[in-house]
Amino acid sequence: MEQRKNDLKIARLKEELGRAIEGDDVDTADLITAQLLKLQGLRSRKKIPKGFAERIAVEGTGFRGKREKRKLLFVLAAVLVLMFSVGVISYAAGIFFPYTKNRDGSVTPVNALQESVEFKAAQEYHSYLDHMTEEEWARLADTSESAIYDVPSKVEEICRKYNLKFATTRTELSSYGSAEQQLEKMGMKSLLGTRLRELFKETEGGKFSGYMLDDGNLHMEAEVNGRDSQTRSIISIDLTPEGSFPWTGFTPNMGGFDEARSVDLIQSESGLCFPYIETSEKDSAKAFNKVGKYYITLGVSKVLTERVEQAFEKERTDLMEELDQTVRKKTGCANYESLSEKFAVGLGKAVAADAAAVQKAEEEHNWERKRSLLLEYGELTETELDVFDECEKKIVNLQKKSDQICILTRKDMEEALALFDFESLQKR
Repeated sequence: MEQRKNDLKIARLKEELGRAIEGDDVDTADLITAQLLKLQGLRSRKKIPKGFAERIAVEGTGFRGKREKRKLLFVLAAVLVLMFSVGVISYAAGIFFPYTKNRDGSVTPVNALQESVEFKAAQEYHSYLDHMTEEEWARLADTSESAIYDVPSKVEEICRKYNLKFATTRTELSSYGSAEQQLEKMGMKSLLGTRLRELFKETEGGKFSGYMLDDGNLHMEAEVNGRDSQTRSIISIDLTPEGSFPWTGFTPNMGGFDEARSVDLIQSESGLCFPYIETSEKDSAKAFNKVGKYYITLGVSKVLTERVEQAFEKERTDLMEELDQTVRKKTGCANYESLSEKFAVGLGKAVAADAAAVQKAEEEHNWERKRSLLLEYGELTETELDVFDECEKKIVNLQKKSDQICILTRKDMEEALALFDFESLQKR
């Protein structure tokens, strides 16, 4: 009974903490954090390294002044309480994965801590873009190939307001060698670890691209051989130094934001801890942190090798030939494509007759209900519907087989982090 009361109290405090963090109420967040620490015995948990929260808050942020350090320490400590008590955490008000919200419900990630002036500048700019009219866009947008920002005049205005550097030139990085040369000029060559160099020697046709802005922002993307013979890894890294307008190459309107998606924690070889999050497709993930004076977003995704992709393409071709024969034999339609077209027309008729019922069946993934609506309104036979369903399942199963190979694992993230010497950034 006592444990039940304790659990309810913890749950209530977590909700209050979320509201305090969202509302930037530091004092309340401090008090709640202290209560949660006491209730859950965070310091006694063996899985949390000694000084872990302090190391993230002080060494890994570059914040100056006792008030700023104290604020970030307690916010991160509060999040860590949730992380290690339930195993995973939510986005925690964008602290680990900062983003700006758009009017259509989508979000735009920002490569800067949520409380920073860099984030505030990016937030103001994306809000401006989100509310632009077509006429304003036609008049103000820079659509040239050399454009750094969509509306440079607005970025320059915001940079003056927040005392940030404004980029005016962009240097393309066409190869791993050119990236090394540019980073050497900045005294950052060691960022590209020896393992990354080795991978490029091993990888036939290894791809590398990127750019640097004159305000210190850096974007790099590399494609290298994966840990197995079936996949390749695409690794991207974005660095934004303090005092610069955050630019990560993200496209605005990234799609719906999944508040329930969980965040995990991973440690680099140099001992730095990176929160990371998977996409819903499970084939890619992003990690974010601040090391020294640099905000870092690391992206990793897996794709099939050309050889494996060709094998799957042959399997798809063979499957479609098999489905065409099945469709001709059982339905009289010329092939699977013609049956698909007939199904689409029938679905349109069903929607016209009872849109609400069709929508409900779609949302509930209720094939039997959808089938009955198509029989009633779509002018399709039971055989045609059964054959179409059979074909669709075989196509989906083949796609799942392909997708399964590209699922990103924790080990993939660990190896991607190991390709970079982030510790060298702490010394700058």
